[in-house]
Amino acid sequence: MRIGEVARRGCALETRKGRPVNTEPAGHQVSGGGWEDVPAPPDAAVPALDEDGYFEALFPHIEEGRVIPVIGADLVSVTYRGRTVPLMQAVAERLLQHYGRQPAPGTPQAGATGVVLRPGHALNDAVCAVLDDRRRDPYATVQRALNEIVQHCAEPLPAPLLDLATVDAFRLFVTTTPDELLVRAIDQVRHGGAPKTREILHVPNLPTDEFRDLAEADLASSQLTAVLYLFGKARSAQLYAIHDEDTLEYVHNLQSHGSNVPERFIGKLRTHDLLLIGCCFPDWLTRFFLRLSNQSRLGDDRRPKREFLVGDFCDPADGLIVFLERFSRQTSVFRGSPQRFVAELARRWRARHPPAAGGLAATAVATHAAPQTQDTFFISYTRADFTAAQTLQKELRALGIDAVWFDHTALRPGHDWAGEIAAAIRRCYIFLPLISAQTEARDRGYFREEWTQAAEQARQIEGRPFIVPLVIDADYAGNADAYQLVPPAFLRKHFGHAPQGRPSEALRERLVELIRDYRLRRQA
Repeated sequence: MRIGEVARRGCALETRKGRPVNTEPAGHQVSGGGWEDVPAPPDAAVPALDEDGYFEALFPHIEEGRVIPVIGADLVSVTYRGRTVPLMQAVAERLLQHYGRQPAPGTPQAGATGVVLRPGHALNDAVCAVLDDRRRDPYATVQRALNEIVQHCAEPLPAPLLDLATVDAFRLFVTTTPDELLVRAIDQVRHGGAPKTREILHVPNLPTDEFRDLAEADLASSQLTAVLYLFGKARSAQLYAIHDEDTLEYVHNLQSHGSNVPERFIGKLRTHDLLLIGCCFPDWLTRFFLRLSNQSRLGDDRRPKREFLVGDFCDPADGLIVFLERFSRQTSVFRGSPQRFVAELARRWRARHPPAAGGLAATAVATHAAPQTQDTFFISYTRADFTAAQTLQKELRALGIDAVWFDHTALRPGHDWAGEIAAAIRRCYIFLPLISAQTEARDRGYFREEWTQAAEQARQIEGRPFIVPLVIDADYAGNADAYQLVPPAFLRKHFGHAPQGRPSEALRERLVELIRDYRLRRQA
């Protein structure tokens, strides 16, 4: 069975008049190599999806390492405040609440008011509703809403992302949303929670010193795992797309080979098959993205690569599926729940490739265990500062410093986290407590136990620094007394500054001095 045939047999559409239409037998017929529109029989039956055929067509491409998953907003849902909704819808509702607006009810009601949030376009709709006041800066508000929801949702990491990470043939990923849940899921499943997944950002106005791409050595590596943020990553600044016009600019930047385009990663998209899961793009953007990620026309049946589309997006009103049927026969479509698809993909993958003991498909280790050597810095943080802790760990690694941390969001009941944390603190050379407005707002938590243990251990260490407090608030101006809920032992130290986890130049030099001093002591 040809890959294109899976789509034609599997994707059923409903007409605007309510008559079921199959994309080939009911709506169109092939005649002499061309297409003719024919009316659909009133009682035409909608064929069932050939699910086995779809996966049988897909798996050889995955097993040969030729598939890059592209993750869309429809894949990720969260349980937040007692409701399970798409992540971006939850963010949109929180944004409206911040500005005193309300979403329209899901079921139309007479006289009802509110902002209509369309499925798959909720964030764009919410942002457009609050942009009437040009003085508002929704980017910082969206970032805060996103962080709040991720930190307080019922499940730390969505199951579909964890399932996707177990398919170890996937090494390169693309995310079209600005959150870092995909990266965290990969790190938890594959690296025990340690932040080892390479993050590559496509942001036209990204500061030059933050731009990264795949290195030449990465292109031949079978061990690299990397995620491309196609439309930027959430920050307080305007460095990610939150509405349709933003998205248009990012796409134009790609097409025109503009600023900060990770060309090596984009080159991989043009030579690999793509698995688009839950990508609720507008019709035009789906067509454009498919063409942009190909080196030849979509209508060229000789082109070597394929696309697999998964989602509830088969809308005959936009004509996308008809377009793909006519002009992109190497593109196949799975119409259905993206979450169910990924769960089935992971199940079938495990059946074909049973994991070895401790393999990727096994339950991920809840913490990143500390190495037995003392050549480590321990990062202590509150859950609300997870992103800053992750950023700092990567900054330290770039300086050649081995840093250990514990992903508190991954800890499970029954796990001896207290014992492991205590052991890691005893082994570490430098203890880095992250101090912020978030720690001031919390008088209890795992991090306070870590701080207490570190302060006690510092009393036993003479002749060298052990605790190096770091303030991660961007507006910190050197007034350490503003932080009242830190142990007295911390207040006697000089506070370094690492805004959002990025060390200042002075702090960077200090950290390098500390690790150099340690290595000299060890050699003596």
